[in-house]
Amino acid sequence: LRLNELFTAVLGHDLRAPLSAILTGASLLEQRSNDPVVRDVAARIGSSGRRMNRMIADMLDVARARLAGGIPIARQRADAGRLVQRVVQEQQAAFPQRTILVEHDGDLSGRWDPDRIAQIASNLVGNALVHGDAAAPVSVRLDGSRPDVVTVAVETEGTIERERLPRLFEPFGGVVQPAGRGNGLGLGLFIAQQIAQAHAGHIRVRSTDGRTVFELSVPRG
Repeated sequence: LRLNELFTAVLGHDLRAPLSAILTGASLLEQRSNDPVVRDVAARIGSSGRRMNRMIADMLDVARARLAGGIPIARQRADAGRLVQRVVQEQQAAFPQRTILVEHDGDLSGRWDPDRIAQIASNLVGNALVHGDAAAPVSVRLDGSRPDVVTVAVETEGTIERERLPRLFEPFGGVVQPAGRGNGLGLGLFIAQQIAQAHAGHIRVRSTDGRTVFELSVPRG
């Protein structure tokens, strides 16, 4: 098992070099060609390459979590409100037909790894958009009223089966993706929980009465 994990880590790392060349070539073709067919093909190559890049990033994060005793983080001063707002803007661009409501309360500053906190937020908001009721808004609430902890709660309509809840944060234990949607490896919630734990925090989920809430709690550091 350890040899297999080492192989996964090395493979994930080494795949990035040829993938970078593919993405660069696709970008150049799309920018410099006047042929609409070539531009369309280049755009699809770029989109597939970026999706593959996200999968490779997940593979590397799992390898770090299992081989290095946890996902490494680089703490610095950060504002959770700004990080989450950036994530919401990105998700809103990807899902223009959906409504995302954001509420802020209190001091949202702390010492965290900003890229990793944004990664958690992106996973939770993205999951809510994909798996929640498409007709209902996604609600994101940030609470910095406590002196020691900041929380980010992502709520949507829809429930998760009770038998799935204990396994949500295990590798491949998350909610089944809709047919035809192959944007990930089923590792997002596992990685998000590992990042939260690296910050001495955690993610909890409640799913009752037609509503599901994922709540991230992280000490200010």
